[in-house]
Amino acid sequence: MLLEELFHGNLSPVDLVYPADPEYKQLSKEALDLSVRLQHELSPAHKALLDKLTNAIYSAQLIECESYFSFGFSAGIQMQREIQEHLQCLAE
Repeated sequence: MLLEELFHGNLSPVDLVYPADPEYKQLSKEALDLSVRLQHELSPAHKALLDKLTNAIYSAQLIECESYFSFGFSAGIQMQREIQEHLQCLAE
């Protein structure tokens, strides 16, 4: 049951969900290829700077994704409440 998995800490969408969109896969590959290329071409100081930039971008994206998830989850619950209220009004 999904609630049990959530309770036991076994539910982690980040680890389980990978976009199947071909564009996502292509962009991910392109980003990885460019990163590898830059790592070979940059000086150690520039590599460190690139790592800091990449980490900052990933951290910001994580916060953004968490916000999207929270909003979507809350919106879904609110929609369920509204549907239940509507069904109760129809049943009366």
